[in-house]
Amino acid sequence: MATLSLSERIKNKSDAIKDMSSFRETNRIPLRLMNLRGEKIWKSNSYDLRASFCQLIQSTRRPTRMCQMAHKKAVQESIRWGEATIGRCCSSLMQITAPVMVDGRLEGYLVASPFLLFDPSELQPEELELLQKRQEKRKFEKALASISIF
Repeated sequence: MATLSLSERIKNKSDAIKDMSSFRETNRIPLRLMNLRGEKIWKSNSYDLRASFCQLIQSTRRPTRMCQMAHKKAVQESIRWGEATIGRCCSSLMQITAPVMVDGRLEGYLVASPFLLFDPSELQPEELELLQKRQEKRKFEKALASISIF
């Protein structure tokens, strides 16, 4: 019997999709479901809008694989602790990561990110310089302003 991939399984789980969408609506944090190769299987409707900061950073200094490595490390920690983890992503923004287990095997993971725990105006000048390197200031500020703050 052939085993269904995570992306095939999720298509048949409307309740799971409703739950993931509800998380995003409640918390205003972009959410995505990733497979073990780091490919997006599902993303919340707001992911593209809220992730503009990530896309801007990746286009100038952080390749996507750095994000994938940060996600995988966070997933390993969440498996170790037996619960979702909250930590920093490779761009120093906050992320929540949780494994998706099927029959005791890791099949993929959820990543809720980016979000901040403080107002961007509280960033230190050296942090702003690092993040704004080679970027248009307006684009950067608009992307940063799109990130949810808790």
